[in-house]
Amino acid sequence: MFTKHILEVSTSDVKAARKNAILHSNGIGSCVAIAAYDSDNKIGGLAHVMLPGVAPIETIGKKTKYAKNAIDELFTRMIALGGKREKITTSLVGGGNVLKREGDNTGNNNVSYIIDILREKDIVIVAKAVGGFERRTITFDVGEGEVNFTEGNSKEQLLWKYNQK
Repeated sequence: MFTKHILEVSTSDVKAARKNAILHSNGIGSCVAIAAYDSDNKIGGLAHVMLPGVAPIETIGKKTKYAKNAIDELFTRMIALGGKREKITTSLVGGGNVLKREGDNTGNNNVSYIIDILREKDIVIVAKAVGGFERRTITFDVGEGEVNFTEGNSKEQLLWKYNQK
């Protein structure tokens, strides 16, 4: 039996791991967490995206707070661990209007942009828990191929699980 390592993924972070890891992110409001999985090689990754678009060239600090940069980095890290791009599927969590501001489309814009980028890259989205008004968390057990989430103060619930055939 092996010990699983819990890797925290903060806002603007991107991490990838093999089957002995659990990737976790909390405080997901208008941000979107992208869980990516290569089930054949049991390699997963998690990106906590803050903004739609691409980081301006003059950006100082983490360019991965922008969706395009974070997605590219997520796939680069997974491939470096032995993942295959054509085998990657994704799940999305977040994109809510947690401040309940009228006309605030930040979360929706993040979700729409990420969906468009993943479609352009021919990456399948297998599950989503997006929108609404509650903060979320995501827990991705890479070895089990299982993505769970909470919404507000709810108990953790299954979003998606890889079914080996």
